[in-house]
Amino acid sequence: MIRQNYRVIFRLIFASIWAIDAYLKWVCVYCGLNLADRIHDASLQPNPSIVTHWIVFWDRMASSDPNFTLQIAILETLITLFLFLGFFTSPISAFGIVFSIIIWSTAENFGGILQQGAPDIGASPLYTVIFVMLIITGAGRQKSIDVWLSKKIRSLSDDAESIL
Repeated sequence: MIRQNYRVIFRLIFASIWAIDAYLKWVCVYCGLNLADRIHDASLQPNPSIVTHWIVFWDRMASSDPNFTLQIAILETLITLFLFLGFFTSPISAFGIVFSIIIWSTAENFGGILQQGAPDIGASPLYTVIFVMLIITGAGRQKSIDVWLSKKIRSLSDDAESIL
């Protein structure tokens, strides 16, 4: 049973992790915390010039938007829902890769690896690898809306061919 449904289990466990992460972002929204402050703090850390410019670029973007934390909470909630439902799993995973790398390289300041005595690289690289694994394993190919959609599209395509 588990071996047959490993894709589903893998996708749902990761969706659960994202749900916790999204929940914590909503807590920040309701408590009035601004995640742009984390990016600003990262921009103040001593980093190589190119890294500083990258973080400052994102700091300016985040600081100029008063709803930045809300937008991050919404994005993480959508990623969670799409993963739970298995809806557009591969495109959502590709978006998750980019999103995780941006978070890691800005708010997490590359997990602190550029700082002396950094204890680890942060969670985002692991998230990136898991998103890649969701794509490679075809995690949306079992018990998901993706399966239903592909059958519907195939059915519509067959109908269109029969008309022609």
